[in-house]
Amino acid sequence: MHVSRAYILKFVKLSAGYSFMSGTKTMETLQKLTDKRQLHWGWIMLNINPTIFSTVWQDKKNK
Repeated sequence: MHVSRAYILKFVKLSAGYSFMSGTKTMETLQKLTDKRQLHWGWIMLNINPTIFSTVWQDKKNK
């Protein structure tokens, strides 16, 4: 599996990946298949995580 990440803005991240899976003897037996299947898939994710509220905590002892 290959994953790449890029920060577009401070709160926006773009991730993309590619995966590959090869069938095994166990999978062939369980699924009753005779051919060896290979699975390939890719994905893209846009993660937007803005800061809506921000609070600064103050220690009451230091006041």
